Amino acid sequence: DAGACWSIPTKVIASVKENPTVAIDDIATLCYASKTYTAVGKINGVASTAGTWSITSDPAAINSTTGVINTQYWGENDGSYTVTYSYTDANKCSNSASKAFSVEFPTVPTSDGFVGLTANPLPVVVTADASSLETSAIVKWYETASSTTILETANSFTTGDDPATVHTVTYYLSQTVNGCESERGTSVVKIVDCQIGR
Repeated sequence: DAGACWSIPTKVIASVKENPTVAIDDIATLCYASKTYTAVGKINGVASTAGTWSITSDPAAINSTTGVINTQYWGENDGSYTVTYSYTDANKCSNSASKAFSVEFPTVPTSDGFVGLTANPLPVVVTADASSLETSAIVKWYETASSTTILETANSFTTGDDPATVHTVTYYLSQTVNGCESERGTSVVKIVDCQIGR
């Protein structure tokens, strides 16, 4: 057609970029007492700090740059949460990953201790109060509030005290739940000289 107009074809080159792969290493149960935990994020299979961390429900519980979680942010209680790691590369391609985790706060166990009579000597056995123990708790007994040597790992502990000698001694117990150990409670043993029938 003599009246037709034609433009010069333009070559358009389009490139498709893949989104980066983003992942978070598994997070074992976090202990309240540990105070902090650093989450590990990976970009394209390599550990990286180039992304941004967040906990949507509680933004202040994590450092958005370093991934350090404040395990004491939620107070002295157990809880389950979700952390997210987001990343945008130089091509403006984005991706993110999320990971659930939990924080464990085992309470201090209690014990009624033991009171015995020298006139009626019985084996000295102290027991953790069942009502103070969490499900699957492992009770540990210690000689002092700070000693590291575990005397027994059971709800009840036969102390070996002489039941015929007047004395008072304090033992310490903790409970470990999901790998997290509580602070220590006390269990007092008292052997008294009280004549039966007098």
